[in-house]
Amino acid sequence: MLGLRRALTAAVLVVLAPMALWASACVPAQPSTDGTAAEAVAAREPATPREVVEEMRLRWESRWPRTLEARLETTFYGRGAEQRQRWTQFYRVPGALRVEYEPRAAGNGLLYLNGEVHAFQNGQSTARARQRDALLLAGFDIHVQPVDSSLAALAALGIDTAAVHRTAVDGVLSYVIGTATPGDSTVPQLWVEADRWLARRVIESRAVGDGRILSEMRIVDRRLVDSIPLPSEVLRLRDGRPALREVWSEARAGVPLNDALFDPARWSAAVPPADA
Repeated sequence: MLGLRRALTAAVLVVLAPMALWASACVPAQPSTDGTAAEAVAAREPATPREVVEEMRLRWESRWPRTLEARLETTFYGRGAEQRQRWTQFYRVPGALRVEYEPRAAGNGLLYLNGEVHAFQNGQSTARARQRDALLLAGFDIHVQPVDSSLAALAALGIDTAAVHRTAVDGVLSYVIGTATPGDSTVPQLWVEADRWLARRVIESRAVGDGRILSEMRIVDRRLVDSIPLPSEVLRLRDGRPALREVWSEARAGVPLNDALFDPARWSAAVPPADA
């Protein structure tokens, strides 16, 4: 069992780091050629990536929850086998995400904090690295933090914050930050819905060993929590293949969270709100 937990932690470190977001299929959808859709986008097209990020913040900043507790069912896709695990996540927006693996008493999990990730086994810190979680950034932080902070974080993921284009896929109009070339899914990029100003997809290219991998996180579904459409199902891919699926079983927004939950030095001592 200990070996399995170590393997899962290692897998999550690889999977969660290099991932990006959007819908349901593994094969990239082709841009729509529908003229009506293109005209609708053009009528309200932001001129720059900064303006897209500004719209994401303006639309949601006053209503977006700053804290969240979620229970998840996760599935790891390996070589011909699947492994299932239950997680509990605690968000403090912007900048902090605590992931606990069940059984929670074992003290295993991850802590994303201000651009770093800390890994824990049996309540002890086992690894630390500069690494952002794409979902935390594009699915949460971007709606509440200063625009300059979001642009800097996107740039840290390798996304070109000077390039943008518009496209329509499966009837959904989107702005794509990171490339001016429609259909190019080989470079880091952020996809944003043009009507709701919500992230759909993030693609990253990261160094792993002597090579690089293309990782992606797709927001497959959203759930209304206190009338806010929060990401409730996420598919993470590695070089186009499913690696991890996360599905919320329940979620609570606006819960009081103790500072110790997000302090690496107090990982084991932190008391979750449900147990306080």
